[in-house]
Amino acid sequence: MAVYAYVELIVHDREQMKEYIDNVPATVAAFNGTYLTRGGAVEALEGEIGPYPSKVIVQFADMASAKAWYHSAEYQRLLPNRLAHADGNFLLIEGV
Repeated sequence: MAVYAYVELIVHDREQMKEYIDNVPATVAAFNGTYLTRGGAVEALEGEIGPYPSKVIVQFADMASAKAWYHSAEYQRLLPNRLAHADGNFLLIEGV
């Protein structure tokens, strides 16, 4: 079953996050992940966008693949950069 990594962020310092932004796609690709959205325009038709305006969705084949990517040495090396320069939520959601 497909799994989606859903990340919503507010970036406090985009220049300082450049290393993360530039290098994460290679880690996603290494685990056969596919970006479905990557921080494009968001419009709320009902409710609110909330405090985290940037939305990212990455599709993985299954939960094991998504977790393997997140816990990989390659991604964990980059993660402190995001945590230092952005706030948000990171969820894994099973799809259909």
